[in-house]
Amino acid sequence: MDLDPLSLDGRRILVVGGRTRHISHYRRAVEALRGQFLHHDGGVEDNLDRLGGLFGRADAVVMPVDCVSHAAQSLAKRLCKQSGKRFIPVPRSGAGAFQRALQSAVQA
Repeated sequence: MDLDPLSLDGRRILVVGGRTRHISHYRRAVEALRGQFLHHDGGVEDNLDRLGGLFGRADAVVMPVDCVSHAAQSLAKRLCKQSGKRFIPVPRSGAGAFQRALQSAVQA
């Protein structure tokens, strides 16, 4: 059975960081590709300890690097490297850049 080339096929995408006003767009974009959305705000209000728990449930991590704490960025990169999970940095937190990052996750 061939998978839809534009589907996340149920994979869980953890978004770390991003601007609050974009989170609902990120969720819709992930769910439109039949993925599951997880989010950590990157250290603004969410405790970094919570990142480890979310990371354990994720298949890939997408991180808008312009809106995330340095500590959250370092932790996410380290966890991805240790576990072999896909780490997809996004240069900006906008909708277009996020959409391109998701296309990268689909092709993984």
